[in-house]
Amino acid sequence: MGGTVPRQIYLGDEAFVERMQAKAKAKAKAKIDGDALTVPQAQRRPPAPSLADIAARHRGRNAAIVAAYATGAYSYREIGGHFSVQSENHWQNRGYEEGP
Repeated sequence: MGGTVPRQIYLGDEAFVERMQAKAKAKAKAKIDGDALTVPQAQRRPPAPSLADIAARHRGRNAAIVAAYATGAYSYREIGGHFSVQSENHWQNRGYEEGP
């Protein structure tokens, strides 16, 4: 048993080892390239614009709040902090049906 095992990971003949190495390379490439099944949606989505950019693109504060919420990137707390909204009750009392 003093000899070395050249391919310690695989137990099989040369054809088997080559097949397994090809599968391993293909699997590693798929993880690197990714696809809709292997890459989480949050990572496939482009980064959301900043809250300041969203506010600048919309005429009214309420429209900007709805747009910020629609990005899916910001929490109530983040949006509320940026737009000086006091509480979650504010969202409900102001009638933000499309968003917050």
